[in-house]
Amino acid sequence: MIPTHDLSRPIRRAVDSVLEDPEAGAIVVAHNLDPADLDLPDSERIETVALSGYEGRPGACFNAGIARARSDWLGIMGSDDFYEPGALQAMRERARADGADSVLAPVYKQGKRHKSRLPTVRRSHLDVVRDGLLYRTAPLGIHRRELMQGPGMHFDDRVRSGEDIRMSFALWTTATSISFSWDDPAYVITDDADSRITRGIQPLTALGAAWETIWDEEMVITAPRRLRHALAVKIAAVHLRSALTARPHPEDWLPGDQEWLGAYVRRLRTEDPRFDRALEGPLRGALRAAEAGAEPGTEEHRRILAAETSRSRARELWEGIRERDSALRWRWKDIEYEARQRLRRRTTTQGES
Repeated sequence: MIPTHDLSRPIRRAVDSVLEDPEAGAIVVAHNLDPADLDLPDSERIETVALSGYEGRPGACFNAGIARARSDWLGIMGSDDFYEPGALQAMRERARADGADSVLAPVYKQGKRHKSRLPTVRRSHLDVVRDGLLYRTAPLGIHRRELMQGPGMHFDDRVRSGEDIRMSFALWTTATSISFSWDDPAYVITDDADSRITRGIQPLTALGAAWETIWDEEMVITAPRRLRHALAVKIAAVHLRSALTARPHPEDWLPGDQEWLGAYVRRLRTEDPRFDRALEGPLRGALRAAEAGAEPGTEEHRRILAAETSRSRARELWEGIRERDSALRWRWKDIEYEARQRLRRRTTTQGES
């Protein structure tokens, strides 16, 4: 299912990559566009859906496309992106072999040296927390249609960004079997995708709306403590880090940004008092300064940041060992993964010889 909001987007490339698989078809959601104006190949395996309204809220497009689906398997993709040849077939075969409800696609971003992957060496029956599924926010891959159309399964159509946080959390915590293989053909995010994102700094009240609403969802309120902790750490380590990185200087902060960030960090502390234990010193310090209401560039801000970045190595090591999502544990996962890849390549080479 592919939504498009702009006639300049290369929707034909995305659709062609789907139709290259003889067992696949495409649902194209024309968001505030006339479907007749879209550059689409002539194929009976394409269905178009016109959706009006919901300006700037992409979650509504995904929901409209999902509702129209009738095939056994369903996936989503961006109009700028495409599948490598064989990607859909590889995921179907993995689903049949593993009895999976969902199969995640390896993701390759143009310009990068390697595919992005999950922080795990496992390939099937993945666990949400242990295998870091929350770090795959966009549910790129294929999923059983009855799962995606099940109760409570929908993208957040109230927000302008982060609409997939809700859907991916619901998918990963509902699916009974999830598979993933880094070696399979990839879902490709192109350089064109950069123009999808609004250039410049967005107000945190808009950018962070999905980070707030997720905590009001019943599925999160009733989730086990370990899962809530993993969600809080991921939001801080990925989304809040990104927001801070986009604001390196005091003048980069928009009116209301600092107040919003301080209030949100205090909420995270309420939802999970130890959410920042897994974070490295500079990020932890910046969030604690925001929590205390210290404005960037002030003496209080520098004092809090210095206190968090100067903690003893022994304490940092201890926190790194016991926190699953710490930088230390992530590095160990990288080492383990690279070792297994070398062993797999060696075994394959020996078998061929």
